[in-house]
Amino acid sequence: MLIFLLIDTFLEAMEVAEGLVGAFQGVPLILFAVLITWLVLLAVGGREHRRPAAARRWRQPSKATHFRWIGAPSGRPPILGTLVGGFAFSPLLATLFLGIGVGAIWQVIVEAVGLLRS
Repeated sequence: MLIFLLIDTFLEAMEVAEGLVGAFQGVPLILFAVLITWLVLLAVGGREHRRPAAARRWRQPSKATHFRWIGAPSGRPPILGTLVGGFAFSPLLATLFLGIGVGAIWQVIVEAVGLLRS
C-alpha cells in the first residue's frame, strides 16, 4: 500500500510540475524536496540510536510499540504534504509539498522494512 502511495504521489508531483515555469525546473525541485525530507527524517529517526547504553538498558520497547511510535510522526508528513500539495492552487507549492510527501513516504517504507527484517 505504501509503495502504491509513493508511486501515485510521485506521478502526481510530476504531472503538476509540468505546469511550472521553466525557471523553477519541476523535476529537480521534486527530487530536491524528496532528498531533503528523507535526510531530515533519517536524522531525526537516528537520534534514538545515539542514546547512552545505560538509557537503552532500562526500557526496551517491543517491536509493535516501536513500530507505532515511528508510524505516528512518520505518517503525518506524507498526509500533510499530500493534502497541501494536492489542494494548493500554486503549481510551485503543489510540486514542493508533493515532493515532501514522497520523501516522507519513502522514509516510512525504509523504517518499516528495517523493522520487519529485525
